[in-house]
This record gives sequence, structure tokens and C-alpha cells, in this order.
Amino acid sequence: MGMRFADHFPLPGQRLLFSTSARRALMRGVEKAAKLVRPTLGPIARSVAIQPLTGDNRSPEILDDGGTILRRVIELKDKYESMGAMIMRQLAWRVKDEVGDGTTTAVVLADAIIRESLRYIEAGGNAMIIRHGIEKALRVILDELDAMKVPVSTQEEITRVAAAATGNEEMGRYLGEMFDIVGADGTITVEETQRATLDRRYIEGVTWDKGYVSPYMVTDRERMEAMLDSPVVLITDHWLKDASQLIPLMQRLIEAGEKSLFVVANDFEGDALALLVTNTLHKRITTIGVKAPGHGDRRLRVLEDLAILTGAKVISLDAGDMIQDVQLNHLGRAQRIWANKDYFSIIGGAGDPQALRDRLVEVKKDIKWFKEKKEDYEYDKARERLGKLSGGAAILTVGAATETDLKLLKARAEDGVRTVRAAVEGGIVPGGGIALLACVPKVLAIPATGDEVVGLRIVARALEEPMRRIILNAGLEDAPIVERVRQAGPGYGFDARTGEVVPMIEAGIYDPARVVRAAVEAGVSGAMMIVTTETLVLRKHTMYDVGVNP
Repeated sequence: MGMRFADHFPLPGQRLLFSTSARRALMRGVEKAAKLVRPTLGPIARSVAIQPLTGDNRSPEILDDGGTILRRVIELKDKYESMGAMIMRQLAWRVKDEVGDGTTTAVVLADAIIRESLRYIEAGGNAMIIRHGIEKALRVILDELDAMKVPVSTQEEITRVAAAATGNEEMGRYLGEMFDIVGADGTITVEETQRATLDRRYIEGVTWDKGYVSPYMVTDRERMEAMLDSPVVLITDHWLKDASQLIPLMQRLIEAGEKSLFVVANDFEGDALALLVTNTLHKRITTIGVKAPGHGDRRLRVLEDLAILTGAKVISLDAGDMIQDVQLNHLGRAQRIWANKDYFSIIGGAGDPQALRDRLVEVKKDIKWFKEKKEDYEYDKARERLGKLSGGAAILTVGAATETDLKLLKARAEDGVRTVRAAVEGGIVPGGGIALLACVPKVLAIPATGDEVVGLRIVARALEEPMRRIILNAGLEDAPIVERVRQAGPGYGFDARTGEVVPMIEAGIYDPARVVRAAVEAGVSGAMMIVTTETLVLRKHTMYDVGVNP
């Protein structure tokens, strides 16, 4: 019995698509998404100009990152095709959010797998069996990538990774220097500047985004900053309201000959704040008070971090500790503490180094747990704590002549930071698509039967696609160059800048292993969703569903 016309092409008003027509509609959306981002792959890439959502008189946004480009695609005119494009948009953004790079590679891989899979399925192949073959291939590819990765250790290697990720030699050099100085666990942030230049600066010590509670605590009135040399440190989760809470401690400090005090507490008010300010103004005990960073349970963890850094004990309300009972051995110490109205820094904390190392291990476990649970906010905050405990902080400032260029440059820098961190943490593999091409023999050697073999062949062909696309973007014919690379042997690839086949690692052309892994996993996952889809359903338009469907 023949297939009806409506099974191939949706009729006006139809809200259901089945079988082949459903998969074809998704594939058309995927192909449009892939066609949109393919030109951005490789060192000789093109950009995409996108009209702003509001304001026809504004300049277009110039982008060369696949994840951000697809993020700007709201929907396609055809609602069924839009579903396929949105799947690509989601997987690309997931890769970008996780590792900063590899978004276009993921989309190109997904497009190639979907295209070949649907061809076999329409010829009578079993989608689920083909999927089993593709999943077998994925496991082998991930194992092979782990086997071929090599660690990144020198500043030169980090600089090359950063330059490749950002497409900017100067930015790559700065990022290489910054990671070398603050380490992989250090805090590196990107800020805008009014000047059309790139620059970087380093922050000494551990810095948190809480400033002094009273401007009367400043020691430098011209710059409105406060500085304490060799202060003792009180860390508590109490609310300091009454002077009677602090008077016993102040008497002990005066008797011990201490000249400066740094207090971190939940809040300061009333007589307690007045007592600290009065002692500062009369130079009896110069004091800086700051509110504890964070909220809830995270605030307690930050207080514990600060206590470990300075060698103090957290005077905890929950534990029944009273401020009046604080002894000198409950206080910590630092070489210097600085604060303004927005931030404070602790330099040279006197905490136990072993306790600090143990705390770092504990925070890394928290980071791993939050990542597995996909709690992105808590993951970012835990990473921030790790960077501060490691004692390294750096800021990359970016500027450009126009707002469009500034946004593009800042996005590149932020992606570069994530990509370099992935390389430092997970090692590197040969770049230019060569790591994926090297997996092809292993994939074809997997034992399989029937349509599983088809799945393996589909993946083997798809693994060539990123390198082919890099070659095509360089304006060259892909087939003869791919053959030259195969004949050159393992580790050799095509340098699109010089047009030569070279040993990739030695030539400084490599990708972070985590980026390649994330791209492969996302590409295969997105492809499998589409290949095994049988029905598409458009939701009915309601008054509560404005703009979803006509």
C-alpha cells in the first residue's frame, strides 16, 4: 500500500507528522543550522552577521562562534524544521557552556550522522539497531581520545591553546601568562574597558566582593581605602549589635599590644559598630569590619574558608559560641588586609598549609558533585571558592573601537578562559579534526553484525567531516588532502594556514581533549534523538501561548 502525500509533506493546518516525513523535517532544520555555523570552523573561518532583535538602525552583531550564533536563532519559519534547529541550538550551547569551544564540531558531527542514518533507514534499515552501532562507536571513540591525550604543562603550550581558541595571538599570549601565574584553579575574569586595547592585571591575595561597613574605617581618605598591617582576624556568623559583645575582646587585644583588627560578621549595627568606629578614629585599635560574603549555607562555607586561610576559628552561633568568650587563640592573622567600599583582600594568611590543602580537596569534591548534578550556579560558586583558596586572581580587560567589536572580543575571551582551563585540566589531542580521524580504524574494527555495522560506518564517515569542513573553509578540495593525511600516518594533519601536512602536536595545532570529547558526546546525542524520532506534534495555539504557533 503506497504512502499518502501527507506523510511526506505536511498539509496546511496539520499538527502531526509521522515516520519518514517527521525525520526529514527535523533533518532540514538540522541542515539549516549546520549550514549557518559550518563557515566558522577552522583557522581560516568566516563570520556571521545577525540583525539585532530590536532597533533596525543598530549595527549587526558579528559572530564567529557556533554556539552563540545558534543561540541567536529564535525559530525557523517552518515549525517542524524549527524543532530540528532547536535541538542543534541546545546541544551547541551545552557544549559552549561546559567547555567554551567545540560547538561547531558538535553540530557538524550531528548533521553528518543524521544525514547518513536517515538514508539507510529510508532504505529499510532498523533505526534502533543502527543506534546500537553508533553507541558502540561512541564508547570506543571516548576511550581512544583518553588514550591519545597528553598533558599541558608549559606556558607556551597554554598560549597556543588560547590563541587557537580565541583566534587572537595577543589574547592568547595574555591568557597563557595569566594561567601560568594564577594556575588552573585560579580565578580569571574578563572585564570591559573604554580603551581599545587588551590588558591584564593581577590581584594579590584572596579577594571577596564585600567592602567595609563604614566609611569611617578608611585609612586613606584620598582613595577611600582601608589597610591593616599584620592584623588579627575575627570570623563569626553573629550579628554584632551591642558594644558589650566586643568590649571583653577589645580589652584583651589592648592588653596584648595588638594595634589592628579585621572582623567578618553577618552584620554590624548600633553600639557594636559605633565601638569599632570610635576605636579606629582614636587609633586605639584600627578596625575594618565587613559583612560575610554569600548567603545561607554557602556563607558558612565561605567563613570556614576564611578561617582556614587565616588560622582562625569560626565563632558560630549554631555551635553556641559567644563573642564575649573569644580568646586570642581563636583569632587568625594575616600579613596585610585591604578593603574599599566594594571588596576586601586578605594577603599572607597565617593558616595551616595542610589544612588548606585538605580544604582544597574538599572543595574539588563539591565541584565534581555539583557538575554531576548539573547545578550550574552552585558549580560556579564552588569554582570561585576554589580559585580564591588557591590564592590566584587575574583580570583580562578587553576594549574595542565599536560596541559590536567589544561584544565579540569579550565573548572570545570568555570562551578562551573556559577552553584553556579544559586543556590544563584534561590534556590536549591533535587538532584540526585529526584526533577524530585517528579514531576511524578503531571504530571500523569493532565486532558487529547487521545494521550495527551500518551504524559503525556512519560514525566512521562522520568523524572525517570536521577536517573536511576545515579544508573546504580554506578554499581547497577536501578529498585529496584527506588522502594525503591518511598516507602521512598517525599524528599528521593538515595545517590550513600553510597548506601543508604536518605533525600537529609539534606544529602547535591541538585541541583540549575535554572539548573534543564534549563535542562528540553532544553530536552523537543530538543525532540519536532525531534518528529515533517517529512523530512530531505541534502544540495548539492558545491565548496563553502567544507567538508559539500560528
